[in-house]
Order: sequence, then C-alpha cells, then structure tokens
Amino acid sequence: MCREIQASDAREFMQFSIDAVSKLPSEEMISRVSVDSPADEMAIFYIRQGTMVIQRFADCFATGQMDEEEVCALYTLLIQSEEMLGVAVQSATGAKGKSCIGTCSDEKKQCKKAQQKQCGWNSFLCKANCFFSIKVGGGGLPIPG
Repeated sequence: MCREIQASDAREFMQFSIDAVSKLPSEEMISRVSVDSPADEMAIFYIRQGTMVIQRFADCFATGQMDEEEVCALYTLLIQSEEMLGVAVQSATGAKGKSCIGTCSDEKKQCKKAQQKQCGWNSFLCKANCFFSIKVGGGGLPIPG
C-alpha cells in the first residue's frame, strides 16, 4: 500500500485532513453514545482512532513536518479504521443495503472509480456520521456552518 503513495500525496493527505477536522466527532459527541454491545465499543474505538489519525495529519500540515514513514503508517491506519468502522457500524446497527452504510459504500466505490485520493477520508466521515445518526439521533454529526 505504501509504495503507491507519492511524495505529493502526503501534502494532499494533510489538506484532506485539514478539511475533515471540522467534521470530526468531538469527544463530547462520542461520550453521548449509548454503548449497548461489543460492536458499539468497536465502532467507538475506530471512530476515535480515525479521528486521531486525521487530527495528526492536520497537525503535521500546520507544522509542515512529517516523514515518509509516518505518512505511510497514518495512511494505513486511516484505511484500516475506515474499513473496520464500516464492519462495526453494520454489526452495531444492522444497517446495510439502502441504509446510510450502504450509501457510504456506494460513495466510496464511485470515489475510487473516479481515482480520487480522498476516498478514505470521505468514507470514514460518512461511516462515522451514519453511526451517530443511528445511535445518537438528530441526523448524525453536526455540520459546521
């Protein structure tokens, strides 16, 4: 996976993260989730992990400091968090098919088909939003104005 990451990708990854930070769930939002099952716990774990990765990319963009190994490690961790979050959300909520998790999967497929680089970021945010909209209600994550 890391061999396909170009040096120019790192800057784009950091920019995607800057854009995504305002859409990430706050710890307050995460703590409001009623944990009713091991799948809920797993979803929350991957939401926290993905949030940490995106925040780290954004922080590195601000400082301009990140080496190739760190880019590779964080990118791998983001993709893992995004994939496992999908599994956890589906298990925790029973969502699939035409539900919000199905929409997230469809959007990711279209993103990859268009060869866009931000698919992991977009899919992570979509899946986190899906989880919160089902577990907390009120339409999911707040969208900044």
